[in-house]
Amino acid sequence: LDVHLCRRHPTTTMDEIGISPPVNGATLQSGKFAGKRVRLIGKVLAQDGETATIEASDGQQVNVELVPGTHMNSTYVAITGQASDDSSMNVREEMNCELSDNFSMENHNQLVEISAKFPDLMMPQGFVN
Repeated sequence: LDVHLCRRHPTTTMDEIGISPPVNGATLQSGKFAGKRVRLIGKVLAQDGETATIEASDGQQVNVELVPGTHMNSTYVAITGQASDDSSMNVREEMNCELSDNFSMENHNQLVEISAKFPDLMMPQGFVN
């Protein structure tokens, strides 16, 4: 993973960011991580200063509520944030990392799918509902 630049909300510490399972559009829609901290990696389709539309690794579009002042300058980003409390496709950003332009969405989607099938390998016991 070639990371270029990471930004976090100034009031969020790295300890607070903690564990964040990888998600795509389908895992967000499943509601499995509703209200939990997640990591969404995808392609920036649009951003307007308050929100961004990210194409998740499975091709679905996710709405991201940005930290005020955030502007992503990279094609691909990793967003760490809180999934909405329902099964909607919304994430509230806490931190973002700009990734290289040659990031493989296909490979990342395989990681998300493996993580969903074998959550005990990727997450501490009791993290996943």
